[in-house]
Amino acid sequence: MRQTHIFIIFPEFNCRVKSSSKEGLRLSKDIIVVENLFYYYPHSKEPALKGINLKVKEGEIVTIMGHTGCGKSTLCLTFNGIIPHAIGGDLEGKVVIDGLDVMDHDIPELARRVGMVFQDPETQLFSVTVKSEVAFGPENLMLPREKIIERVNWALEATRLKGYEERAPTRLSGGEKQQVALAAAMAMRPKILVLDEPTSELDPAGTSKIFSLIRELNERYGITFVIIEHKEEAIKLSDRIILMKDGRVIGQGRPPEVFSDMNSVKESRVRSPQISQLFYELKERGLDLGKVPLSIEEAFLILKDLLKKEKAD
Repeated sequence: MRQTHIFIIFPEFNCRVKSSSKEGLRLSKDIIVVENLFYYYPHSKEPALKGINLKVKEGEIVTIMGHTGCGKSTLCLTFNGIIPHAIGGDLEGKVVIDGLDVMDHDIPELARRVGMVFQDPETQLFSVTVKSEVAFGPENLMLPREKIIERVNWALEATRLKGYEERAPTRLSGGEKQQVALAAAMAMRPKILVLDEPTSELDPAGTSKIFSLIRELNERYGITFVIIEHKEEAIKLSDRIILMKDGRVIGQGRPPEVFSDMNSVKESRVRSPQISQLFYELKERGLDLGKVPLSIEEAFLILKDLLKKEKAD
């Protein structure tokens, strides 16, 4: 099981000194709070979000899953104020980010707390070198030159891109481009990173690298991650899963809890891990083995325990 941590935050470098504890996330504060959220796009009579209630604790990795068009991206765009400040429309309810109500604060202020990375990094990358790409955000904060250099160096090291400073983003692989997009977001020193299907255009090797980097950034710096993703690897990475359907949250909890509820998983049209699907099928055919595993390793332990009990009987 993945360990959680308590983090001590040093504002200048946004670093965390880790103290291992299974109580860490339970004791940490709610950094995202959404209460009874409804949202209507401009000129739309039907809400895209319908009564959303959720909380994300500081230091969590939370993955939002659901069929295309269920409202995942719309929800995440409220976290940095793009909805409603840039896109418009009508927002009812409350979205509070690190203590700030998004209705009362503008996008630049929220962007200091929430970084966003999208599925196609090429839509975010426009500079001629990696270094200038990562420096763009801090430059727009009007920071002193030495602070900009410090942030760029820190972000490149944090995202495993030291030595790439003078490389052209257009000449990098898909996974490396996504790393640059992450570095550019990290240079703003956000507490929260929202990743909208960050591996959808990557091959298995690139996907593995990005998920490994997400885990490292979370454990090393205490960054809170909200990830929109469909891939099985995201389930194993996450502290909690949120299932959505038709603009509503229909399930949320720790991955084993969420994927033990066959009805919610099927209703959300989320593709569960293959080993979980096998256990669902067995249960429907009358063979209930108890807990639904998320990996081959978990399934092995479940079956091993059942065999031990059978031998003991």
